[in-house]
Amino acid sequence: MFYLIGGSNEDFYLKVESFITNNIKPVALRIGEQYFNLEVIAAEHSEALVDRIFRNPLKRGVRVPFSFDKESYLKRFAHAVSAVPSDYELKEIDRGVIVMDTGHIIATEIMKFWRSLDDFFEKGIGYCVFKNNVVIGTCISVFVSADEYEIGINTYAPEHRGKGLATAMAAAFINKCLSLGGTPHWTTEYFRKDSIAIANKLCFKQLPNYPVYYLAFEDFI
Repeated sequence: MFYLIGGSNEDFYLKVESFITNNIKPVALRIGEQYFNLEVIAAEHSEALVDRIFRNPLKRGVRVPFSFDKESYLKRFAHAVSAVPSDYELKEIDRGVIVMDTGHIIATEIMKFWRSLDDFFEKGIGYCVFKNNVVIGTCISVFVSADEYEIGINTYAPEHRGKGLATAMAAAFINKCLSLGGTPHWTTEYFRKDSIAIANKLCFKQLPNYPVYYLAFEDFI
């Protein structure tokens, strides 16, 4: 994810697209990143700005941000146990769990966001669900800054969804985050209805949507 921040600087704007094409694109494709993703901090002015900067039109998406209501969460879930159906097992992600995961699903998920597993275990937190020794879902901190923890959650196969697994993982994550004195954060895409429902259930207050932009690196010419 790239962020466009700051005021008007025409010289900078004129160079952005060529910099992406000539510098960022080759590196991204080499490490397997297919898409350029952009957020603009001044979201209310973002569409006009993006149209002005990019000759190759970027595609538009919509993100849904939330703000955590800690007081409401503690009233509703402070003493609740994060339960999963009896044929599933909820585990906190540690080095032992990484070894158990012979499919390397958890490590692969972590490495999408962290420089190394060591970095994750030093600063991050996470939970997962197993069934028959196979990882079914993960909930990890995809970003940490000081005491702010961004949640990334996944239930990998459709047949395991709708069973409360994601809610249990997220609740365990939030409880751990709060025990560390942290604040959890939740943001998702507008079409991820299950994610939005879980966030609302766990006392995240939905904020106004904002636009995001993306384009395949191959389309930068």
